[in-house]
Amino acid sequence: MDLFTPVVPQERLHYNFLEVTQPERFEFTSEVLNNWANGFKDRDNKFVQEFQKTFNSSFWELYLFACFKELDCSPNLSYPSPDFVLTSPYGEFIAEATITQEPQDYRPESDKAMVEEPRMVDIIRLSTIRLLNSITTKVDRFKKLYSTYPYVQNKPFVICVSCFDQPFFFKQNYLAIRRVLYAYDQLLTIPGTQE
Repeated sequence: MDLFTPVVPQERLHYNFLEVTQPERFEFTSEVLNNWANGFKDRDNKFVQEFQKTFNSSFWELYLFACFKELDCSPNLSYPSPDFVLTSPYGEFIAEATITQEPQDYRPESDKAMVEEPRMVDIIRLSTIRLLNSITTKVDRFKKLYSTYPYVQNKPFVICVSCFDQPFFFKQNYLAIRRVLYAYDQLLTIPGTQE
């Protein structure tokens, strides 16, 4: 699979795709990404186009594919969906890749041209909302569609999510997902007690 020969018009290439194909970065980046993609199957014949046009979701899927291989999981890519039907040393499971994206009419994550960086509380607030939206969408899809597939039934279903929802999204670290999963964002301490 040739990820880097443009198949979409230049003006539609994603900012991050253009960044990783800059001559000073290309040799190393292309080697890493091609290694991640080794064995990956383009099941709907649009992966390369999406990689070049929207980048982040395809990048995340390739990263997960590489991680699963590294963890000695064998992906079965013969099924059209969900993203990964896996056999591991501990049994079979299903994994679905998803990302957060910027809300409609919001600045994309690639837009770093700002007078000042946003406040951390604002970054976390938006990421929390976008993460919850992405996870809820995948849970609904599992309930309505994936769970009806015989090869999915009775197997653990893992949602693999990553944030790309705003400039400086990476600064929120694990704080937004902790809010989503555990409904808290700060440790509770009582003065005078040991932690």
